[in-house]
Amino acid sequence: MRNIVTLLFSSVLIVSLFIACNGNEKYISGEMTNNDYDGCKAYLYTMLPEYRLVDSTVIDGTEFGFDIPDTLNLYKVKVIRDQNDMFPIVVPLASGDGKVNIYMGEKVVTAGTPVNDRLQDFLLALDGFYETAINSGKTKEEVVNEFKTFLAEQVKFNSNNIVSVYIITEFRSRFAPEVYDELVAGLDKNIRNLLD
Repeated sequence: MRNIVTLLFSSVLIVSLFIACNGNEKYISGEMTNNDYDGCKAYLYTMLPEYRLVDSTVIDGTEFGFDIPDTLNLYKVKVIRDQNDMFPIVVPLASGDGKVNIYMGEKVVTAGTPVNDRLQDFLLALDGFYETAINSGKTKEEVVNEFKTFLAEQVKFNSNNIVSVYIITEFRSRFAPEVYDELVAGLDKNIRNLLD
């Protein structure tokens, strides 16, 4: 009996220590698709409530990572070869529901959490819109109007998750004030509060 109590106590202690050591941190795991960025810097920026640098790290071979708080927020990871790099690789991502995996190279992909899957879906739809618009033969005015409609539809589709906040934040200048107000009013309350 004494051994069972000791074993049970030890198990509870180990689990408690594990939880205490990990705290509420979540992890961003990044991987470059080749060694061209070995020794280069990766920067983590928060987008809410303001755009600011949070952390940086050096890429080791093809890998890098960041610890982030377990709260719902938007981030961008920027990878540059050097301070004069005019074409950094930038990827948006969302935190708050688990480990985020990023694969960066010719294509940039985020994975690992449902909200990042939704963000990736939006970014792929955005790329699709651009490709279609370039080959459409439509006037600039027609494309601009269709783009505004596309963005508004995406905000409404994602009104219950942080992807809507990303779209509104990144493309705010594309919305007329009354359309912006209407879109914000249509967001779930917890999501809308992220814009405050």
